[in-house]
Amino acid sequence: MLFGTVVAQNPRTGTSAASELLIPVGARDFAMAGSTYASVSGVEAIYWNPAGLSRLSGSAEGMFSSMTWLADIKVTYGVAAATFGSFGTVGLSVKSLDFGDIPLPL
Repeated sequence: MLFGTVVAQNPRTGTSAASELLIPVGARDFAMAGSTYASVSGVEAIYWNPAGLSRLSGSAEGMFSSMTWLADIKVTYGVAAATFGSFGTVGLSVKSLDFGDIPLPL
């Protein structure tokens, strides 16, 4: 604020949230640019199409992935899913991002 004058803020501030969720995971579907949305099955389906999680090949599956994304951002991803008979299938995924040290001006 300059002597009663309001300085305009960027009107688009806060309009994009959780964009880190758009970082793809799983080598097979990532290599195919996500073109397997309808046919994906198994534990990778929890990211691409959660309905495909019901087609697990066994009673339980797991996956771990670690990669370097743009600007040396390290992405670590883990997922596990299990089938519980007539109850259905339950899955849990965790994605972690490491931006490294961010220098602060003194």
